[in-house]
Amino acid sequence: MVRIYAIVLAATLAAIPEARAQHVRVCETTPPPFPLNASNRIDPNELAGKSMLYVRRRLVDPGGFLRFRRELRGDGSQSLVCRAGPSPEGPWTLCRQFMAPTGAVVHGDREIGIWTIRGGYLC
Repeated sequence: MVRIYAIVLAATLAAIPEARAQHVRVCETTPPPFPLNASNRIDPNELAGKSMLYVRRRLVDPGGFLRFRRELRGDGSQSLVCRAGPSPEGPWTLCRQFMAPTGAVVHGDREIGIWTIRGGYLC
């Protein structure tokens, strides 16, 4: 009986990356309303201790919008808080789950992690 459970578990775990790959695009990233160039690039040293608030259109059921507040702490840790709403203006409620930038599904409305700059991009 244990062997059957192990086989079922292995098959389930093998299917998870494939399922994740099918849902990679869960939010729409729209281009900024201005050209990206060296003059509007942020110095990584200026990010520590700052917060970002942004809204993204949700592409998966049930649709709507997600509002994220990302706090970039000076020690390299970060907090990401998610709120969901029917329009870019809200009203906002706590997310029950969301897909984090790492591709992992986060259950709840927040994720704690680390941040760094690699190749000029926030990671």
